[in-house]
Amino acid sequence: MELSGAYGDERIRRIERIVTLLKGSACGNSGDAHENNGDVPENNDRCGYENSDRTPERGGSRQDGYAEEARSCKKKGPSVIIRDRIDSDLQAVFVLMTCEKPELTEPVREGRGRLSVGELGEISFEGMGSVVIETCPIKDKRLGKAWKDECYRILLAAEREDTVIEVY
Repeated sequence: MELSGAYGDERIRRIERIVTLLKGSACGNSGDAHENNGDVPENNDRCGYENSDRTPERGGSRQDGYAEEARSCKKKGPSVIIRDRIDSDLQAVFVLMTCEKPELTEPVREGRGRLSVGELGEISFEGMGSVVIETCPIKDKRLGKAWKDECYRILLAAEREDTVIEVY
C-alpha cells in the first residue's frame, strides 16, 4: 500500500504515537520521543533492558513473578518493529488499544498471525499463542468527544520467549 499525501503522513504519525505508548520506558531513553510530541526519528533503534524488583539478587524467586525483559524498537519506513525477549515463568500478554475494529486476517499458526485495524493499518506478530479482541464501551462523555462509542483492546499472549510485533 502506497502512503502519500496528508493521509499517509497522518497514518505514520498515528503509528508513531501508538508505538510511543506501547514501548513506554522499557525501550531505553524514550523521553525524547515524548518531548517531540511522539515523533520517532527514522531508522531509530532503541534498546532497553528491565529486571523486576523481585530478582534472586534482591531476595526474590521465580515464584514471586521474577522476569527479565529486553526490548528493541525500530522505525523502518512507515512501520515500527518491536522485539521482546522475556525470561519469566509467567506468561507475557501484550495489550494494544485502537479506535477502529481489528479483524484477524491471518489466524494464529505456529505463533504467527496478522490483524487489520480498519484504515489505521495492520499489525503482524510472531511468538504469540493466542489473540483476543475485546470491545470496550466508552462511558465517559469527555472521552466520547475524541473516541467513538467504543474502542477495542487486543490481547496478544506470548507463547515463546522471543516475540515480534510490527505495526504498519
